[in-house]
Amino acid sequence: MKLDLAKRLVNARTEKNLTQEKLSELSGVSVSEISRIENGRYSATVETLCRLSNALDVGLDSLLYDLFPKNTHIQNPDIQKVVSIMETMDEKHAKNVADIVYIYDRGHKS
Repeated sequence: MKLDLAKRLVNARTEKNLTQEKLSELSGVSVSEISRIENGRYSATVETLCRLSNALDVGLDSLLYDLFPKNTHIQNPDIQKVVSIMETMDEKHAKNVADIVYIYDRGHKS
């Protein structure tokens, strides 16, 4: 399931159980601006997105994911499948999976 910036922002905010008002207090971004961003009616500046991502304690990359180039060079179908699955995860779960892979990799290099 692909999510755009507006949906990712709503998801990040609701996962933290924050209202738009509380996010406004934490970020210094007005409630009306947050609302317009979440409704896809406004293109936020990088500064605004940084303030929101900091207040939400999420990486800016997680909000802007669709703007980054994809790994189209992956040839191994198993790796492609894992990447596809991880793309649907929220940032926390994807990091947990990545941590497991790093631990597994370190254990097999010893």
